[in-house]
Amino acid sequence: MPRVPGQPTPCYRCPKIPAGVKPVPWQAVEWSEKNWHAYRFHQRCKAVGRFPADAIVVKNAGLIEATLQEMRDQWQQANVGLLSSYLGMLTFKA
Repeated sequence: MPRVPGQPTPCYRCPKIPAGVKPVPWQAVEWSEKNWHAYRFHQRCKAVGRFPADAIVVKNAGLIEATLQEMRDQWQQANVGLLSSYLGMLTFKA
């Protein structure tokens, strides 16, 4: 993630760090093969616009879409913050 020199890294809010755990790199959690399979299945269904009428698929789709939206929101907020930081570093002559 791009950042202004001197700014801290975003590790304090890394989505790979479980809630309640000290935010350090070795605490990061990766997806399991089962998680990746569910995500890839979701992407294939989304690509063709057809999801099976199955309770597990519906539940997973809700979780995946909510997570993707949260990621988009965080990315947008980070970019706005980065832009604000860069603009704050500019000097203007009157």
